[in-house]
Amino acid sequence: DYKRYGGEPQPEAENLVVLLKPSDSLHYAFNSKHKDILCEIQCFGDGILTIEVQNTSFLRQVTASMTIELPVALNLNEAKSIAIRCDQGSVHVDTIQLLRRSDHENHTDEIREQHKNNF
Repeated sequence: DYKRYGGEPQPEAENLVVLLKPSDSLHYAFNSKHKDILCEIQCFGDGILTIEVQNTSFLRQVTASMTIELPVALNLNEAKSIAIRCDQGSVHVDTIQLLRRSDHENHTDEIREQHKNNF
């Protein structure tokens, strides 16, 4: 059971890493009641990905291990999905997170404040 409706942590035994080679793709449908989200994709490898969240497309180059962050404004009246396609090279897709953008910005501000207080 890979469902995570309440933001529960994922057990390591359920972690899936998908290797995408040219023309390979993966697709996920998701639900969201929030219009402004941040899509975070943890991946590694060397290649180029086309990422489509709902109807917004992004082209990103992957080098080594990285986190791709994509701010997206969703149309709440349409079906929501994410598609990741490898256009060149090979890329391992490890973790995909969809976060409410305001939560991410608040968390980032908290981290900045913690670092500031440590100096």
